[in-house]
Amino acid sequence: MKVAILVFSLIFIVAVRAQNCGSFTSQDGTKYDVSPLTRSTDYQGTESGTPYTYYWNFCKNLLSTTCVSPTPATQVSATGTCTPIGYLTGYLLKDNPKGPKAGFQLTYTNTQDNKCQSNTINRVTNIVVDCDPSVESSLVGITEPGICVYTMTMKSKHACPPGKGGIGGGGGGLSGGSIFLIIFFVAAAAYFAIGSLVMW
Repeated sequence: MKVAILVFSLIFIVAVRAQNCGSFTSQDGTKYDVSPLTRSTDYQGTESGTPYTYYWNFCKNLLSTTCVSPTPATQVSATGTCTPIGYLTGYLLKDNPKGPKAGFQLTYTNTQDNKCQSNTINRVTNIVVDCDPSVESSLVGITEPGICVYTMTMKSKHACPPGKGGIGGGGGGLSGGSIFLIIFFVAAAAYFAIGSLVMW
C-alpha cells in the first residue's frame, strides 16, 4: 500500500510540473508557446523619465544582474540598487488585454519582500506581448501604470496564434491541463492496481 501511495505521489508531482510556464492556452482555446522567448541573455529597457533600468526574462531567473535573490524581473536604480519586482513562484500566464488572439500576458508578483507603501503593496510585473509576425521579439515600451505595477510591452511572432502569420503555439499538442488529467487517471489506475496486488 505504501508503494502505491509513493508511486501516486511521484506521478502527481510530475503532472503538476507538466503545467509549466512555457505554454499557455487562452480562454478561446488559442495555444501559445512561450518557451522561444526564454533567452540566455536577459531583456532590458528603461522607463522614460526615470533613473531605472529593468531586466526580465520569460520563465527563467535573470543572469545579468547582481540581485541577491534569484528573480525573473528586477528594477535597478542609477546607483545599482537591485529590487526584485517578481518571482517565478508568483507567475501567471493570461490573455493579452487586447484579446485572446492578440497575444498573451505574463505576470510576475513579488509577495515576499521589497513591498511598497510601508510594506503593504506587492510589486507586480506585467509583460504584455502583442502579436507581430514580422518580429522575433522587440520592446515597445515600459510604463508604471500604478503604484509598484510595472508593464513591459513587447511584440513578437511567438505571440501570434496559428494562421496569423506567426508560429504561435501550434495547432496540435496537448495543453498542460490535458497532460495533467491523463497522468492523473493513469496514476489513479496504477494506484488501485498496485494496491490490489499488495492486498492480494
